[in-house]
Amino acid sequence: DIPSDKGENETTEKSTEVADTADEPQEEEKTEETAAAGDDKDGKPVMDKADADEPGTKEPPAKRQATDAAKDEACKEDGDTGTKADSGKGAGEADAQAPLEKKADIPDNVIEEGRIYFFYRPKVETEDPKSIDDLQRLFFILSPTSREGPLRMLAVGKKRMPKSTGHERFFGFVNAVDKSMDTLVEGLASNSYETKTKGTRTTPAARVAAEGVYSICNSNSGGNSGSGGNGGAGTTHLSYKLELPQEPGPVQAELGIAAAASLVLSIKNPDTPNPGPNAGLGNKAEFPKEKMEQFGNCRWIGCRDPELLDYPRCEFLLVGAGEDKHATEHLQQLLESDVVKALHAAEKGSGGAEDDEEAALLAKLRAELHPQKADLPTEPVQDGQWE
Repeated sequence: DIPSDKGENETTEKSTEVADTADEPQEEEKTEETAAAGDDKDGKPVMDKADADEPGTKEPPAKRQATDAAKDEACKEDGDTGTKADSGKGAGEADAQAPLEKKADIPDNVIEEGRIYFFYRPKVETEDPKSIDDLQRLFFILSPTSREGPLRMLAVGKKRMPKSTGHERFFGFVNAVDKSMDTLVEGLASNSYETKTKGTRTTPAARVAAEGVYSICNSNSGGNSGSGGNGGAGTTHLSYKLELPQEPGPVQAELGIAAAASLVLSIKNPDTPNPGPNAGLGNKAEFPKEKMEQFGNCRWIGCRDPELLDYPRCEFLLVGAGEDKHATEHLQQLLESDVVKALHAAEKGSGGAEDDEEAALLAKLRAELHPQKADLPTEPVQDGQWE
């Protein structure tokens, strides 16, 4: 079920300095045909098909089921869905930007909050995408403001976000990590490369699809599905609320980007073998020893330590979980504070009164992303329409 854009060029493995490695020039036409299906430049699979399937669509071999069941049981006995990490410096330092202004204290269960930005990249030679079928990949950037840490660009395997209802399960991975927003955005710019049979091929620039605020928070309901919980060991949720577009349109609807949503966020143990020859990242995340200890014998743990997302090639699973009312209320407070701040900045910049909220928010978005530096179109985030 992993999207396979046959005939398109896409890889996903490189360094933390480049946001979208899907666009490296390829010497062999074979790479252009296979990479978009999730292969790295060495032909190794980079998408975990079994994990990306919705529940019940794949059945692993009996031997693996027994092994996995044993590991899951061990996790339950330990009550370990991801022990809280020791405090310390992450994989990089945060990009310099003003933190979200908080009118209310951060709830105790919120372990990280910040800004979230959604992007979609069209397929090779597709300058005028009209639907998800014309897209190569969906990305979102998490820019933490509640702690010092790098910005991360995450790729979603099915080119859309899972629905909050219905418990859809989508696999993804951390595509790039950097302290600079400009570096990540530049990796989403248009790129041309040469092929032997088709000559020059061009991957269009990514489009800005949505922007808002997010929080990563722990749930202490031990009996929750997927927690493997024991008492206080619960799940971890990634919740977000959009700021732009103010009224989501066809683009956001087709990409599964809701006005507000909450998703269960789990991290995959990189020592877990891939479920098959065509599943899993070719090169796994390289966590330090103290991070690896959090996994124990578990295949998956809740993201109770957000610093796990600071490492490239970290594999994760998003599961639809409905809307978290408490998280939404807190995010709404952040948005309201953000709007006031944006209007004040617009008024100060214009030297007079400014009450155009949408224009002020768009100005703030451009100041944060600098999309013009990479020629990223922003029309979808303004009106929610396909180009």
